[in-house]
Amino acid sequence: MLNTGLMTVLSDYSFEEAQADRTFWGRIVETAAGAHLLNTADERTKVHYWRSKDDNEVDFVMTRGPRTVAIEVKTGQVRATRGMKIFRERFRPDRIVVVGPDERKRNTVSLAEYLSRPASDWFEDGE
Repeated sequence: MLNTGLMTVLSDYSFEEAQADRTFWGRIVETAAGAHLLNTADERTKVHYWRSKDDNEVDFVMTRGPRTVAIEVKTGQVRATRGMKIFRERFRPDRIVVVGPDERKRNTVSLAEYLSRPASDWFEDGE
């Protein structure tokens, strides 16, 4: 979805109820993160997701020419995922970004910061 409003309009949740349902809230935040990438990516930037045959996954993978950025979105505790570990070993992305609540962790940015920056920013050299 390119607009989380389409996901939420028919739900009977209030904002507080949506946040309290961790599964639903996780889907909303992940959708918002992906929509943001797609809506701010330029024509040279491709946005994908990655899933292996054994169901390991990375939420978003952006490519621009030879450069690759892997993005994982977390609404709860930020910890390394098996999917990201496998993706990193197989494809050696130029950058890994974790969108999550604990900005003190390496490569982690808040959702607010992430949504304030266009997709192209994540290709720039960073932490």
